[in-house]
Amino acid sequence: MIPHTLLSKRIECQPPSLEPPVSQDLDLNRRNFLRIGAAIGLTLTAGGALAACDSGSTPGSQAAPGYQKPKQGGQFVRGIVGDGPEFGWNPFNAGGLGDYVRNVAVYDTLVFAGVKESQPALLTSWDVSEDSMTWTLHLRENVTWHDGSPFIADDVVFSLNAMATSFFGASVVTNVDVKKIRAVDSLTVEVPMKVADAGWIALTTSANAAIVKNGTTDFSKPNGTGAFVFASGTPGQRATFKRNDTYWVPGAPYPDTLIIVAIADDNAALSAVRAGQIDAVSIPLNLARSAKDLQVTKSNPPAIANSGLVMKVDAAPFDDVRVRQAMALAVDRELINRQMFLGEGIIMNDLIGKGKEFNLPFYDDSLAQRTYDPKAARALLKQAGHDRLSVELVVTPLFGADQLGALVKESAKAAGFDVTLKSVSPDAYFNPQQGYLSRPFTVAIWPADSLRAFYDQALGSAATSNESSFKDSTYDTLFASARAERDEAAATEKWAAVQKYVHEQVPYIWPANGPAANVYAKKVHNVFADYTPDKKFPTAQIGSAPSGWQYLWVE
Repeated sequence: MIPHTLLSKRIECQPPSLEPPVSQDLDLNRRNFLRIGAAIGLTLTAGGALAACDSGSTPGSQAAPGYQKPKQGGQFVRGIVGDGPEFGWNPFNAGGLGDYVRNVAVYDTLVFAGVKESQPALLTSWDVSEDSMTWTLHLRENVTWHDGSPFIADDVVFSLNAMATSFFGASVVTNVDVKKIRAVDSLTVEVPMKVADAGWIALTTSANAAIVKNGTTDFSKPNGTGAFVFASGTPGQRATFKRNDTYWVPGAPYPDTLIIVAIADDNAALSAVRAGQIDAVSIPLNLARSAKDLQVTKSNPPAIANSGLVMKVDAAPFDDVRVRQAMALAVDRELINRQMFLGEGIIMNDLIGKGKEFNLPFYDDSLAQRTYDPKAARALLKQAGHDRLSVELVVTPLFGADQLGALVKESAKAAGFDVTLKSVSPDAYFNPQQGYLSRPFTVAIWPADSLRAFYDQALGSAATSNESSFKDSTYDTLFASARAERDEAAATEKWAAVQKYVHEQVPYIWPANGPAANVYAKKVHNVFADYTPDKKFPTAQIGSAPSGWQYLWVE
């Protein structure tokens, strides 16, 4: 089936019910860790609010093993490692982990990321014209803002315009003719494109694509349509949210109170769960192995929270493609899988989209796999005029970036690279005023729920988060053709051409990806791990309303 982000047909969805999740031949060790815009979320429940909208749902299936009928009430305390006050409450400028989690508790997006296609949220459906130049958005009725006012088309028009003038949100509307967006009526919005774009809707899954109320300029007291209402708090420290009693997902959420707390590091976070100070946190898999007294789930995503290496192609020494190719051969992928993922991960091939259970649509698995080859790396360095090469790699203690840096330093030595590590605090790592987008060699952390989202935002002349400064006319042409293609077979060929070229040019090195671990207190119920690729057991997580709140409940 062609992902409906590439089709002009209208997809419709009604608000989900709180029926228990379903499963047939369920494998609980599989999961797609939604967007960030959800790499920042925490897997918490078995029930996806939008499961009924997915073509893979299986009517008549039995309730998933371990499902317990939820109880209303209580509070849920979610810990965030490496949180900081750098960006605050404006969702369009949210760049830190804590910012994302806080904002998606309050705000909704137009759609959510599904396994293979976007799922309706504040939209019930959308159409794209035959020439892929105009998108028509059909809004959900009877949605209200936390202040009680109705959600209408003017709110979407305002939000898309606000994204255009922000740092992170701008990537959502790069190809949109923003000044010509218009409200057709109170529940319909017309979005014209500047260039043909058959997959634009996929970009609106990002937490930076949150929809805010028309006219909002003061974000210090967030007013959203999301599952929780802001009560009090300070970014980078602690924030308290109350249940939204008028949330558009019937019955959700179950907790009366959500508290998000900043934690210094992974070890402190695990100790905080054990001490009852927080109820859940995401930590590295190797640390979670010691949490036998708690509940632990693992996720095996195709392309979420990837940690890799990014090289500035316009700055020495990485302005020479031979140096970039040498570095790619200097990375021991098997070592990274063993040390970071305990051998449970997958070896990647320097391209976003490869998964353990399934790949993202249009991922090209036919390219020759890069392997650790120090001898070939040294030969390439010599061709580039270097006997040995000293480089600084910038890392951060987030998503295993510091551990990845240490392993790269170790394996690259035999390949002729002398790597020194420089650590930057997580709260500053993605701040443009503190070096983000200007570091010659750094660990990249990218959530990606579609190839389109990553390649649009990270690479090319129009990319707004172009960490590698990869601005290449050949790439731009290939990408534009793939982006506009509506036919599945033709799109597959065109996306393969994009990936082949990027693989040769090596702006990024994606060596391995593996399970993320989530640790929970025993009082948290209906915590499950993964969902299957056919959506028999849909996902949910803290940080991704609405599906993150349906079945979770606490004593």
